[in-house]
Amino acid sequence: MNNSQIEKYFMLAKNASNFSDFPRIHIGCVLIYKNKILSVGWNTKKENPLQKYYNKYRNFDTNKYKNPLHAEMMSILKIRNIEIDWKKVNMFIYREHKNGKTALAKPCKACKQAIKDIGIKNIYYTSSDGYIYEKY
Repeated sequence: MNNSQIEKYFMLAKNASNFSDFPRIHIGCVLIYKNKILSVGWNTKKENPLQKYYNKYRNFDTNKYKNPLHAEMMSILKIRNIEIDWKKVNMFIYREHKNGKTALAKPCKACKQAIKDIGIKNIYYTSSDGYIYEKY
């Protein structure tokens, strides 16, 4: 994947982050398959049973605290039942500080496990220095 494509997909994830209703942090996520947008997600205050299930990987007391839906999980939820080669899906996760500078958007342990379980291998996420690519 070339830099132009990577920048384009991060811009889409940035746009998705604008839909977040989460009070402190706005994160956007896009799933790309064969250079086409497969799904878009953002973090939200709304809860979801799948997020609650995976929060156990964060050692998170799911009964004591709310389980707001993460951007990665929302993007997976929208399309998890379609049949594609998940190893060829690229995930882009975007986060920025209030001053407009990019911030670390590394998936938490819950989202990382969900990503691995569905079979997505290529993860790109923002950092304070640009972006990081990881292969799971």
